[in-house]
Amino acid sequence: MEPEYFQAYLKRAYVYLEMGMSEQAVADCSNAIRLRPASFSGYLLRGAAYRQSGEFHKAIADYDRAVELNPRYAKAYYNRGNSYVELGLTNLAIENYTRALSVDPKHASAYCNRGICFKTLGQHDRALSDFERALALDHDDAKSYYNRGCALKEVGRYAEALSDCDRAIALVPDYAIAHLLRGRVLEELGRLSEAIDSYERFVDNADLTERCEVEYAQADITRLEGMLENVASADASGD
Repeated sequence: MEPEYFQAYLKRAYVYLEMGMSEQAVADCSNAIRLRPASFSGYLLRGAAYRQSGEFHKAIADYDRAVELNPRYAKAYYNRGNSYVELGLTNLAIENYTRALSVDPKHASAYCNRGICFKTLGQHDRALSDFERALALDHDDAKSYYNRGCALKEVGRYAEALSDCDRAIALVPDYAIAHLLRGRVLEELGRLSEAIDSYERFVDNADLTERCEVEYAQADITRLEGMLENVASADASGD
């Protein structure tokens, strides 16, 4: 019965993970690993459960074991990279995304996430290169369009950044931070009324984790509305 129990634990752990019940998922993965201590899939799934619960060091330890057991599985390096990102260890994350890509050169998400890391480090040329590769592999990835837009804005390529914002929003209309970025880019282009509209769309679509940005966006709306009123008043006075 051991093989059946092993598979049953893993299948139930996966269901728990999908339901956000990470503690139960960890318990079932641990039971599966006790049955098969050299189980690559057990460590990989338990690492995902630890990541979900915010226990990133434990997740990394399980991914370490997973890559020891199967060094040719790109997702293990990719997930370990994501865990390093959560810990703010950007260079280690880049190293793991690079290893994932050495195993699977068509891993679009690894290119995207490595690009985000390069962007975080201010290495915008390398970031743009990775976003280009990600989008060449997945033309419908809103996340890559958004992040390429961020990098383009940072290097002053506002028209291209705006195009990427529009593409991201076309794919995911309620993509809140893409609306925020679009507002920032439009403001740089002097298109203040459109910037206000984008900020308002961000406020409407933002979730609780973006509360601080919402307050800034609301302040920006007020500021830009005041600027437009001043322009209108000056024009009226000129008449």
